[in-house]
Amino acid sequence: MRTRRIEQHADWLALVEPEGQFLTVPVLKRTFPSGLEGIPKGLRQRLRDAAPKNDTPQAERHAWIDLLLRDVLTWEQQYVSDDAAAQYRLELPLYATALAADAALIDPATQRPRVLVS
Repeated sequence: MRTRRIEQHADWLALVEPEGQFLTVPVLKRTFPSGLEGIPKGLRQRLRDAAPKNDTPQAERHAWIDLLLRDVLTWEQQYVSDDAAAQYRLELPLYATALAADAALIDPATQRPRVLVS
């Protein structure tokens, strides 16, 4: 059973293209010690139908990510994307660049971002 949970976490990480050390199998094991919950059959089919292929345009890939975050993770009304998320920006003058969020999970109590998505 333990091995299946580790495999499940690794499979999930393979889907989300993680970056950085904060999103790892050990973190997922601590956060979801019993494994990830199942996805209802209807939603599972919707995800399969919408899953991007190798030649999928970028806009459709963004719609896929929105579907995952809004519907699967149930961020729903707390999830903002596009122009609403563009206000979350960090200038990095040392590198002559800026980081801007493509989407964000907003804390309903503070209206501040809890998670930024790029």
